[in-house]
Amino acid sequence: MKASGKQNIARVFYPDRLPDAGQRTRSWWIVVTEGAVAGIIYSVATANFMQGYFSYLGASLSMCALISVIPSAGCILQLFSPFVFERWHHRKLPVLLLCALFRFSVAGAFLCSGGTAGKTHTLGTAVLLYTIAFLAAGFVTPGLSVMILELAPMKNRGTAFAVKNVAATVVNAVATLLLGRMLDHYIAEGLSGTGYFRIGLLCLLLAAVDAALIAVVYEVPSTAVTKIHFKDLLRPVRDDRYRPLFLFFSLNGFANGIATPFLIIYQLDVLHLSHSYITTVGVVSAALVIAGSFFFGWLADVTSWAFVMKITTAMTYVCTLLWAFVSKESAVYLAPFLIIGTAVATAGSGISNQNLQFFYAPQDGKTTYFGVQATVASLLGVAATAIFARLQAVMEIPMGDRSVQVLFLAGGIAGLLNLWIFGRKAA
Repeated sequence: MKASGKQNIARVFYPDRLPDAGQRTRSWWIVVTEGAVAGIIYSVATANFMQGYFSYLGASLSMCALISVIPSAGCILQLFSPFVFERWHHRKLPVLLLCALFRFSVAGAFLCSGGTAGKTHTLGTAVLLYTIAFLAAGFVTPGLSVMILELAPMKNRGTAFAVKNVAATVVNAVATLLLGRMLDHYIAEGLSGTGYFRIGLLCLLLAAVDAALIAVVYEVPSTAVTKIHFKDLLRPVRDDRYRPLFLFFSLNGFANGIATPFLIIYQLDVLHLSHSYITTVGVVSAALVIAGSFFFGWLADVTSWAFVMKITTAMTYVCTLLWAFVSKESAVYLAPFLIIGTAVATAGSGISNQNLQFFYAPQDGKTTYFGVQATVASLLGVAATAIFARLQAVMEIPMGDRSVQVLFLAGGIAGLLNLWIFGRKAA
């Protein structure tokens, strides 16, 4: 029985043959499904639910902003990820284990709200689990990204990724809408902890489903296995072809770190938008993101990923800048346009940035390039947030809520300047 069990594991994670065309096609659709399931957990972990949860546990505005960059800080581990993933032909098992650690830790952070300990203790435990989750997520991302990109069909890749984004968007919109209404009901009843606990239970279930989906994917083994040395981490910087892209994405990380970490908690605690309102706007965003995903996918196929990257980056930072002019009185009217605009732009920039990196990185070091790029961008983003969170806390005394509006102006202008100066040379 033990030998048989080991053989079954070997067949699942270490097959002795390449997947055929049919298996690759089925695996791609499993990846599409898995992306939709994982997207719910990721949205819950990085959007209004988790920010509201930490605020409920007693975190201040600036502390919530600092906590919100933990996902970016976790990306620093992508620097070390290539030392593991570049050594192996088969990467599915470590990918599965790390993805499971991320998703179960997110569930655990929410489940803290069902405990009997005081809020101070609960906040510390929740932040610890949240940190563990995104350390795992950061380490696994290069390996997971390459595994997914290797399975994507070579023809009409833009359309294929648009379909993947659309599936995730639809499922995510419905799920977050229902969760938002459920949570607001519990908050109105004075049972916020119960609401967050139930979100944790859902994440627990989804984490198990996600692990099962990854397990049945047919991986395309890496044909180029190399032993990475520390000097190889400088390859993206030395690579004349990749360096402009590296510089642009890295500075984008800094620009994003200025104001974006404040956005969700600003909507909840300053503009007083409810979870139901935010998630309802999210449903409208989903419909337009679907159209935007197909449009940007088609546009990439007929023009280039570089063109899509530039226009979607511009859209993102214009929306960031305009948040500086949204007040409590105008939020109900203006916020939907900015939330929707950002969501549509992100749908295009996410797939364009990933495909540009995949295209410009050499075959024998893709996880190295992905990892180093993400690490530098994350370090700059975390540094920006640490600096500007401290600055906001100081400015808040004389300026109040306008202190955050100043950051939106600074973040938008910084991102647009980076696009104008360095983005044109990136690809």
